[in-house]
Amino acid sequence: MRWIVLVGVLLPAVAMAHRVVVFPYWEGEEVRVEAFFSDGTPVKGGVVRVYDPAGQLLTEGRTDAEGTFGFKPEGKGPLKVVLEASMGHKAEAVLEPEGASEPVQKAKAPPEEVPPRVDLKALKEVVKEAVAEEVRPIIRELARREVGPSFRDVVGGVGWIVGLMGIWLYLKSRRPRGG
Repeated sequence: MRWIVLVGVLLPAVAMAHRVVVFPYWEGEEVRVEAFFSDGTPVKGGVVRVYDPAGQLLTEGRTDAEGTFGFKPEGKGPLKVVLEASMGHKAEAVLEPEGASEPVQKAKAPPEEVPPRVDLKALKEVVKEAVAEEVRPIIRELARREVGPSFRDVVGGVGWIVGLMGIWLYLKSRRPRGG
């Protein structure tokens, strides 16, 4: 029964592990594209195609071993980024021009404090380490359970053998002897 529950719990996780995510962002004058599976594994050698708003292919390339791809676009218009990973997995995202998502300030408004830019690679590493730290005890517990029979299982098995042997000897002693 435990195995059925375990398989039922883990199968959706295995199926989700193959969903692919593409994340384009501006890094100065360059566009960086990060591609990874939902389990955090980078998409290595994924085909990245970038299109303009009219659907014209602007550039094409492959992700590196870390699942990243970079290029310097000629214009600042919106870009459609399409990723094709292994086994037919596909994802796409639209990248707005740099600064398009920032609110336009009125001329007489006092300047707002600009929040510091987040180092996405550092943030990704921090999140990855935090998730790994939280998942590590669960993995250890599952691995420990998979090693083999526990001491309790061995003692219980020996108890069954001794009990069955006792019943057999009792029944054997009750039979009449003779010829």
